[in-house]
Amino acid sequence: MDGAEAACAHSVTHKTRLIPAKEWAAERPYYLMIHAKYWTDIKLDWLKACRLAGPDCNVAVKSVDDLIQALDKILKQVLPKP
Repeated sequence: MDGAEAACAHSVTHKTRLIPAKEWAAERPYYLMIHAKYWTDIKLDWLKACRLAGPDCNVAVKSVDDLIQALDKILKQVLPKP
């Protein structure tokens, strides 16, 4: 979802935050943004690789999923309900 502000999740610390509009306008040119469809493709490839790697791989996939869930929570707070 693109808007005046941004939802952010740090992949190392797993901290999430909402970036205010003014700060986002200044920082946006330096961020990597991936369209949701392509993010889904990437995650599906990770899951396939993980299945080949065995039971120890699920930790990394869960970590990515946790970040996505955290961003979804932020968006639900920001976006108006239909």
